[in-house]
Amino acid sequence: MIIIKKGKIQISDRHYKLGKSSLRWDFKGDSYLKTSFFDILTEKESPLAYGDYFPNSPTTSFSIYNENIKEGSLRFSFYSTNEDDETWFELPLNFTGWRTVWVPFYEMNGNTPKQNTPVNFTTFKISTSNTKSGSIYIDDLIFSQYQDDRYAYPDFIVPFIKKGFAPEQDHWMPSIAYYNNIIHSNAIKVSEETKKDINIILERLNNRFLENQELKDTSKEATEIFAKLNLKVGETVNGRPLTFRYDETYYNEGLKYDEDFMEVHRFGIILKQLADLYLQGDDKSKALISSNFIIATQYFLDQGWQAGSSGGTRHHIGYSMEDLAKAFFIMRDPLQKAGLLDEIGESMQWVFNLGKNFSAGG
Repeated sequence: MIIIKKGKIQISDRHYKLGKSSLRWDFKGDSYLKTSFFDILTEKESPLAYGDYFPNSPTTSFSIYNENIKEGSLRFSFYSTNEDDETWFELPLNFTGWRTVWVPFYEMNGNTPKQNTPVNFTTFKISTSNTKSGSIYIDDLIFSQYQDDRYAYPDFIVPFIKKGFAPEQDHWMPSIAYYNNIIHSNAIKVSEETKKDINIILERLNNRFLENQELKDTSKEATEIFAKLNLKVGETVNGRPLTFRYDETYYNEGLKYDEDFMEVHRFGIILKQLADLYLQGDDKSKALISSNFIIATQYFLDQGWQAGSSGGTRHHIGYSMEDLAKAFFIMRDPLQKAGLLDEIGESMQWVFNLGKNFSAGG
């Protein structure tokens, strides 16, 4: 049972992450919803890749969809007896699309448990904080499972995780500090000599991908490859959850690879195939492939692969993004015409920690 104040909930297929529906919450002013009907997973029940070899702690995880940027935030809280003893964190609504967050209880505020210790909360509550009205969608809510303490990582909406943790202490994790190096850098005038050097690099990259063969109609092959994504175009582009590693999160039922979810590595392979066909295609093929590639890119961004999003965890993500980065580079002209190139560029800068190059000794 869910208790609601000043709002309503419903099952919706407008946006969904796993399966074909999510929970929509329409709220107004001082609103909340809460429940005491939930399970807390034990360490044994949690999918820990390394068992108890590395320290692990109870963690809440869920996916949340926001259609438009809103002022204020939502407060997620747990408590056992009364709200004076709550453990909580706030999540700002200054984003669009899906976000997946993992928040260890010891990283929250209030009556927080010690690291690596069990929790015994009996009530879960989501309440509005300085926000007026709107709707959000929640999916894949896991109230508590044990997660490897190394994996939950900060991003723009949960920056308090690993607070004070210097980026050089870790590797292959998208870093707010490194990304801020780019945001706060000052543009300088590029000399003609530097432009020539850049063009030499660009030409070398182009030659790496170009095929020495006649242009041909690659429409049929490209259509068959694009169909593997199984995307549905509406107000947004819906599809299977685009995950990093699905097996690090608990699910009630086993998921089938490439049927119930799509890993970003697999997604990158498909987009690289489309990009290669684009290079070989005639004008007709290029127009078709460009259109489909833009749809796939919109899906990628809507799934939460935007700059500033860690998706719970994306450790060692570079291994999974090589083909995708190449595909985006090849398709940079169609992306620019669609107005998506900057957003994709920012996403790649975030994922690959490009801002580390701006750090002293980086």
